[in-house]
Amino acid sequence: MTSPLWIAIGTALLMAGLLVEALMFRAIHHDVPSLYRLFAVRDKLIRLVVERKIDRYEPHFDALYRNVTILLQSSRCISGPGGWNLAKTQGKHLARHPNGGQTLAVIPEQSLPDNLSPVVGELREALEHLIGNHYGVIVQVNSHRRELARIQKEQAKALLKMILTQSTLCSV
Repeated sequence: MTSPLWIAIGTALLMAGLLVEALMFRAIHHDVPSLYRLFAVRDKLIRLVVERKIDRYEPHFDALYRNVTILLQSSRCISGPGGWNLAKTQGKHLARHPNGGQTLAVIPEQSLPDNLSPVVGELREALEHLIGNHYGVIVQVNSHRRELARIQKEQAKALLKMILTQSTLCSV
């Protein structure tokens, strides 16, 4: 017969194993938590409009909101192995077009409205956190480098072929 003590010990070991597995998964993929801050910034931007503290069509707000939304959409498409399938389904070639082909909106050069200043500070922190912690961004940078290297190799092969063809023609 099993005693309740052995059942408790077994359960504790199982739970400890699950905790270790969850911590390893988070350390490896670390994607979703790295986006939380960016979602929070977008929520604060929306709140400013809802509370009528800023006009929806104010140029600074509009550019910030568009850019944050583009980053969130792109980041979800490069979030580890699960996101890669999403990007493939959407037909996005992320190494060639890191933001899915969308261009970031230019933020006007005039000074920011007072209501946006605190949100922009949080946005800066969220972007720094995203760049440093988002597994997909790291993979994206590496895939972009690999794509550039592949293109350079193809160009070198084409140039070599042209030179060889030219030298063959000159020697004849």
